[in-house]
Amino acid sequence: MIKRRNIRRSVYGLLIVLIAGNVWLGRKRRLSTVWSRIQDPVT
Repeated sequence: MIKRRNIRRSVYGLLIVLIAGNVWLGRKRRLSTVWSRIQDPVT
């Protein structure tokens, strides 16, 4: 039982880390695109 609970905790932790990383990367990409647009208003 304890091992199963630990596995569940580790799986949930990995999912949270992956989701947080994807959101952070998405925000970073958005910021970079906005910054590039501000630098080059022609495009």
